[in-house]
Amino acid sequence: MSEGRYIYGIIKNTEGKNVEPFSISTDEGVYTINYKDISCVVSNSPIQDYTSMLKETLGRLLIKHQTIIEKIMKDYTIIPMKFGTFVADNDEVIKVLKRGYSKFRELFSMIDGKIELDLTAAWIDLNSIMQEIARESNQI
Repeated sequence: MSEGRYIYGIIKNTEGKNVEPFSISTDEGVYTINYKDISCVVSNSPIQDYTSMLKETLGRLLIKHQTIIEKIMKDYTIIPMKFGTFVADNDEVIKVLKRGYSKFRELFSMIDGKIELDLTAAWIDLNSIMQEIARESNQI
């Protein structure tokens, strides 16, 4: 298994310098790689194939990913990356930042000061709910 960089997300870096320290425990090894006024939040990690992992292991890694993003959100607006985003090395991180620079800046102008929430809804009797929706809608 080769060592790579796990990407948590992109943050603004108004001074153009490193944005450390994070309010994250040092044992996580989370740090930033900077390009102009944005920074990629990364950690060194073996590049892994998540498709073959046990659900328990995958769940633990997903919780770690989300916890770190939430800790970063306390102090920074973050463009979160998809769970399991790896690149080979720091040069690849810089390439990501360079290629996406204008889009990242545009996204920051839209999301600055906002947070992302996931909402899950569950119905006990989905069949009756769907029938009611069908009765109320002429398009279904």
